[in-house]
Parts: sequence; C-alpha cells; structure tokens
Amino acid sequence: MATLSEASARAYRRARTLRLRAGVARTFGPLFAVLAIVLLLPGAIFLYDAIAHPMTADSGQVVLGSTCVAFSVLLVFYLVRESR
Repeated sequence: MATLSEASARAYRRARTLRLRAGVARTFGPLFAVLAIVLLLPGAIFLYDAIAHPMTADSGQVVLGSTCVAFSVLLVFYLVRESR
C-alpha cells in the first residue's frame, strides 16, 4: 500500500480544509439564483397587474410585489458580492 509523503499529505489536508471553508454563496449559490428568479416572477406579475389595472389594485398587491422584487434583488447582489 502506497503512503503519501509528508508534503503531499499536507497539501491534501490544506485543499480539504479550503473545501470545507467554502462560502455560503459558493455552497448555496444555485439555490439562491433559483430563489431569486422564483421571487422575481410573481413580484413582477403583481406590479405589472397593479400598473395595468390601477383601479382594481390594492395596497397589499403593491407591497407584496415590491417586497418580492426587493428580496430577489438583494439575493442577486449578495451572490455577486460573495463571488468576488
């Protein structure tokens, strides 16, 4: 059975610890991207409907739509900031 030399064992341990210390954006980045899209679509639909039909729109529709859009923008900015 071949054993690792001291230098290669140290390099393997260093690489392993770096993998374990990956950031949240690297670990959950694809999930955050999907969540941003999932939040952006209903938010855009709510706001579009409120703009297209202003007489039937209520304040809850506008607040919910703008909150969904704001959360999706925050997720995108968090992913961009963490990826640098």
